[in-house]
Amino acid sequence: LGNVLNKINSFLFSSEKFLEKIKYNNDGYYIHQKQKSKYYMLSVVLPTYNASQTIEKTIDSIIKQSIGFENIELLIIDDFSEDNTRLIILEYAKLYPNITPVFLEENSGSPSLPRNLGIDLATGRYLTFIDSDDWLHKKGLETLYNLLVRTGDKYAVGKTIKVTDSGQYIIGEYNSWGT
Repeated sequence: LGNVLNKINSFLFSSEKFLEKIKYNNDGYYIHQKQKSKYYMLSVVLPTYNASQTIEKTIDSIIKQSIGFENIELLIIDDFSEDNTRLIILEYAKLYPNITPVFLEENSGSPSLPRNLGIDLATGRYLTFIDSDDWLHKKGLETLYNLLVRTGDKYAVGKTIKVTDSGQYIIGEYNSWGT
């Protein structure tokens, strides 16, 4: 019944009103929409909390991936944000059926529960995580995907660059490992 009410409320109300009326499942979360029976090359799990200042840049960097956004499942797990993060997520989900917003009923206190929930919901061949204040190089996901396909490894790490007011620093290089 909760799912039916959520679908009706989503159709009838503005995003703001809809967010006030969400019916959560027994596990304490709500999945807004999930595209069924679509093969994804990659699932990207984006845990977020009060990230209205940075999340658009993060999402846009995923949408603009050279591998093609249609090949990416983006699971955005909101840990009960108190700012406009949920509204931003809903607006993107209206534009892209492969963006799945998941809203937690209460804040978990750390990104581990949202990440684990994302793992459970992911359907892509490979899985990666990104934080809501990070962004990807346009070829980031394609590079990692091709590395995994070429090597047959199960795990890869991308090049990580830390950006601060005083400059940019490489803190990790591309690498992969077999299991």
